[in-house]
Amino acid sequence: MIKPKAFVLLTVLGAACHAPGIVTVAPESIPNTALTVSGVDSLIVMQAAALADSAIVGPEESVRSTDFKREGLLLAALGATLADSTLAFIFPTDSVGSTSTESSEVAVRSFNDGARVLDSYAKASDAVRAVALLAEAQSLFEDALRANPFDEESRYWLARTYSVRASALGEAGAHAEASQVLERLFAMHQDRHDYAGLLAQSVEEEGNLGKAVKLWLLAATTASDDATMQDTVADSSAIFTYYVRGCQAAIMVQDSAIALHLLAMAEQWHSSMADSLIIAAERAVVQWDGGNLRTRAIWDSLRAVSASDVGSAVRGMERLLPRLESTTARIEARHQLAVFYHKLERHKESILMLQAAWKEASRDSIATDFDFVREDYGAIAYNLGQARLRAGDRVSALAYFLQSEATGFSGTARAAFDVALLLRNHPASALAAAQRADLAIGQLDSLDRLALLRYLIELHRRRGEREEALRVLARLSAM
Repeated sequence: MIKPKAFVLLTVLGAACHAPGIVTVAPESIPNTALTVSGVDSLIVMQAAALADSAIVGPEESVRSTDFKREGLLLAALGATLADSTLAFIFPTDSVGSTSTESSEVAVRSFNDGARVLDSYAKASDAVRAVALLAEAQSLFEDALRANPFDEESRYWLARTYSVRASALGEAGAHAEASQVLERLFAMHQDRHDYAGLLAQSVEEEGNLGKAVKLWLLAATTASDDATMQDTVADSSAIFTYYVRGCQAAIMVQDSAIALHLLAMAEQWHSSMADSLIIAAERAVVQWDGGNLRTRAIWDSLRAVSASDVGSAVRGMERLLPRLESTTARIEARHQLAVFYHKLERHKESILMLQAAWKEASRDSIATDFDFVREDYGAIAYNLGQARLRAGDRVSALAYFLQSEATGFSGTARAAFDVALLLRNHPASALAAAQRADLAIGQLDSLDRLALLRYLIELHRRRGEREEALRVLARLSAM
């Protein structure tokens, strides 16, 4: 997910209120107001009320700020989440042994016929024909094995045929048949790590995850033993893959201790930045809620359910949230729940949930790890400000724009510019906000940049600051 750099961070808590360019409101000057704005920090609401008291005289009075208004930011980034990494298991190219010398002429002929039919299946475009070809290939490989029960190659391809039937065609029982064939094959050659890997994949697809974990570990151990006992170079890529696949199976059986152990073993065999990223992604899954893989499984299932039933996902996430123990899990769950609320157009609940997520991230000094929360919180606050402005509620709009700016999201300049436009009747406050927008002017498009510079010139002239106005004019002319 994208993590935009924040150019301006408006802080309104404690002594931070005295940051350059921010209008400071003394406690005694805060008006007695019942103004409440959902999802906006209380001090920002009070600041907006104080500024509005001196700059906003009422909704009936039009100001030129509308000439510069734009709809602003879309919430395209809302709902972005850490995508889980998925490994595609690739079999070693030398996994098929040569046909045994004991193969009879019948076995060889049957095997060759099966291979030819299997090749035809790979090229088949019609589903019905594909099913028939697989059945024919299976029958021929079985004939080859009956003629020569020791033919490893026929046994291998028979197992692969079963696997294709199970995976590509969804035929019930085919995974079990594949596992039975591979069990016999591996029993005869327990020194073949590729056979152990094939069997691990087959029993995993069959649903026997506990056994799969043990077989992935056995495949990795066997592959590393090859280098030790045969004085050859270890196949580090295969060993790494076996350990990671074992970790993924352990995650599915919710055994965090074994999963972390297998990741630590995989780390010893990683050979690229991509491998490091895979390890980091899997470790993040295991440690998401302090190793509680039960809550992680619920989290994953709710996100899957949301694709077709957002309402059910909301109810499930509301029940899950109080059960989460880690800060990371709570922040991500709150963000995801805010996304669901937004999809249901429950905007008040959405921004309140984003506010809670952002406060927790900021409180634990991990805000930089959750820029997607900052981005969505700032964007939705800005859009709600626009909605309030269209409805004629300028004070609430000002509060939302100030909150949006305070997040330091990638639209900070636009939010600060709109604050400046709303405060037109108070030149000092308007100038301070416009200068904050100018600090991040690169965030604005070309038309808004020109509009901001023209507005700065106007404000400087209203304050009698001729030299400052001329300096901005020079910038405007250069553009």
